[in-house]
Amino acid sequence: TVASGRDPYFFVAGGRTPSSYALGLSGVVGTEGAYLVNVRSVAVINEVAVDGVNTFVELAGPPGSPIGGYRLTLLDAVTGTQTANVVLPPALTVGDSGLVVVAASATPAADVVEAALAASSRSFAVQLRDPTDRLVDALEVGGVGFGYGEGTPVAASGSHGVGRLMHLDIDENASDFVPARFPTAGAENVPD
Repeated sequence: TVASGRDPYFFVAGGRTPSSYALGLSGVVGTEGAYLVNVRSVAVINEVAVDGVNTFVELAGPPGSPIGGYRLTLLDAVTGTQTANVVLPPALTVGDSGLVVVAASATPAADVVEAALAASSRSFAVQLRDPTDRLVDALEVGGVGFGYGEGTPVAASGSHGVGRLMHLDIDENASDFVPARFPTAGAENVPD
């Protein structure tokens, strides 16, 4: 299955099931330049902002992919205490933009509103699990590396959030994500 709607283009292997994987191709169309190839879970964490006002988790995936029943768990990355557990609505699918926004309050970009997200701290971890409870992506920011994320945690900074860099998922948070001073829920990430 080929899904487009935003760069990169995704080819979904295994149909549209929780065990599917996406192959992402990214580059400048019509050029002979370098292209990036990335194999990842159908849904991944794309951007997270925790600032007490615009708190949200943005997921990315091929448009039309079902992500109902996926679960977001937020943890305090220092103590390991769970601060939120959000099960996505059963019929939820990734929209044409390739993004789904789960926000602490109703905003124009929010696809799902969950007030429990507002309880997060500056040192946090977000884990995404599919309906079979398989961990498909994890992000740790500002923690001490207890293994709540993938690889080295993203360093905490004065920024209000972090965004995935170039749509890549190499299972290394410090390389996959960069600080994002201006959160962009439902839109392309803008790094500091």
